[in-house]
Amino acid sequence: MAEKRKSFVELIEPYKNIISIFIPLITLIITANVQINDYMRKSSDENFRSIVKMLSSKDKEERLAAASNIGTFIKEGSYWPFIIIKSGAENTDNAIDILINRISVELDYNVLNAIIGSLEKVEKIDEERYRKISDNLLAINRNIFIQNYALKKWKTDAETLVGSTESPGKMEKELIKREGFFKRDKLEVDRVMLDGLKEKMQLVWKDYYKRDNDYLELTMHQQAVTDIISIFLSKRAKKEKKFLDLVLYQNSFNTAILTDLDLSKSKIDRSAFSLSIIQETKFDSSTITDTVFTFSNLAKSSFVNCTITASLFDQTELKGVSFSGSTFKDVFFAGSDMAEADFKGAKELKPEYFYKAKNVDKAKFDDQFKKELEERLKTTENEFKKYVENSELSKDRKNALLLTLDELKRQK
Repeated sequence: MAEKRKSFVELIEPYKNIISIFIPLITLIITANVQINDYMRKSSDENFRSIVKMLSSKDKEERLAAASNIGTFIKEGSYWPFIIIKSGAENTDNAIDILINRISVELDYNVLNAIIGSLEKVEKIDEERYRKISDNLLAINRNIFIQNYALKKWKTDAETLVGSTESPGKMEKELIKREGFFKRDKLEVDRVMLDGLKEKMQLVWKDYYKRDNDYLELTMHQQAVTDIISIFLSKRAKKEKKFLDLVLYQNSFNTAILTDLDLSKSKIDRSAFSLSIIQETKFDSSTITDTVFTFSNLAKSSFVNCTITASLFDQTELKGVSFSGSTFKDVFFAGSDMAEADFKGAKELKPEYFYKAKNVDKAKFDDQFKKELEERLKTTENEFKKYVENSELSKDRKNALLLTLDELKRQK
């Protein structure tokens, strides 16, 4: 006769005393952990808000402490025993965003270095976040670059109107003319126009000085952001041990220091690397368009198999730089030191690119192009200017290259 199957109640009967103790215990543990977790989150949020407030303090030491301490909020979440409640990472994204935004307004380098130190903690928890930091830093750099260009253009236009220490502007000339009319004829209309012109000039000058100060301050921020990006990329490159494949568009690395980096396969468009030290750095297989390296030291760097278009390497130190296998279209090296530069296998080179370049005979070229270069290096200045005018260089790049020619004349 088959044994009668026991019900669930009968099965747990021997363990009901244990269960009666265990279930309340589990409930107590869960409740306690939830309460502790809630308390810790509230306490953490209060601490976070306090640190964020200090980050905007006028006191440099407070900002320095805040920049370092906020890094403690950049972390992974943790799990409490027996419960699926993640805690500890709620402020991570907020901390990252606040630190990045602070970079655009901070000028103290000790605070900026502390910010970078805190941001570096992201690498340990999230590679995607870490790469986004690079993109956001470049976006800040790009915005400042665009604002700087706009303010500089406004300043130039304003000087045309109000004048400068070198020459009077249109309004000043008009003022002088009206003063002459009034002194000569004593007409009321000239006096009224003279008073109105003086008042207008005062307003223009007031606006000019304000914008000029804005331009100077923005220039300082641009330099600070450039330096911080350089430091951040250098540290990241050393840790990752691989190329960074950056996308640069209207970014400024003027006066930057970039050494021993692998920027291979980068896309660089309408950017600036002037007056910089960029040594032993690889740009191999990159696409470079409408970009300047004027006055930079590129010693022992590499531009192998690049596509370079409408760009300037004028008055640049190119000792030991390799451009082998690269394709060129309207890329100019006027006034640059070509000693030991390697152009073997380069495509679409034109002799005009090396007008007024130095130590061309010490550079490495394919034999066929070398013969062509020797025959046409005696291009006249007018012929060169005509070639530049018909090139794909932007208007600003053309003007900059012509300024280089003027500087080279003065150096003689």
